[in-house]
Amino acid sequence: MKQNKLTKGIPVAIILILLVFCITGCSKSANTSGYWNDADVKKVCEALIRDCLSSDGVDQAKKDLLLTPAVFVGKFKNESSEHMDTSIITSAMEAAVADDGRMVLSADSSKKEQLLAELGFQQDNADGNTFVLAFASGANFLLTGSVTTVLDRDGNNYVRTYFVTAELIKVPDNQRVWTGKNSDVKKTFVRTESKL
Repeated sequence: MKQNKLTKGIPVAIILILLVFCITGCSKSANTSGYWNDADVKKVCEALIRDCLSSDGVDQAKKDLLLTPAVFVGKFKNESSEHMDTSIITSAMEAAVADDGRMVLSADSSKKEQLLAELGFQQDNADGNTFVLAFASGANFLLTGSVTTVLDRDGNNYVRTYFVTAELIKVPDNQRVWTGKNSDVKKTFVRTESKL
């Protein structure tokens, strides 16, 4: 039985159509909710850390210390109009500091407790060849801040702007050596009056 050219091409066309649906259906969708997302957090934190570690105040503080400064990334306060888990900002700031390499991270209190427990165990139980003598040093700086939102409206069109502020504080004397603000993230969306 002989197939004509039209019927030969149908299975190929069906396969191509299915392939297009699979590719577009499985791809990541953009955040169009009008809210803060993980890509926004990463973008803002990396920009703030770049600005912080390039500042004159941090350069001078590093020169005064004569060593690579240790920073403890503290809590970021949610002062926005929406529910937001700010521990994600803290984690993103830590990742940005670690990736940059101009400062080292100091462990938070829960990790320090685990380290002290391990050192206590080693002191009582470890072989002399594997025992590690501990010389703990604290953080030279505390990085902390907040996030706020401002909602602008024009009819049913809205723009939500996220402001993330951060400050780097010297631990021994509580001096702020750097402050920064980032408002690059703006979300536009349309809502009817009853939904807002």
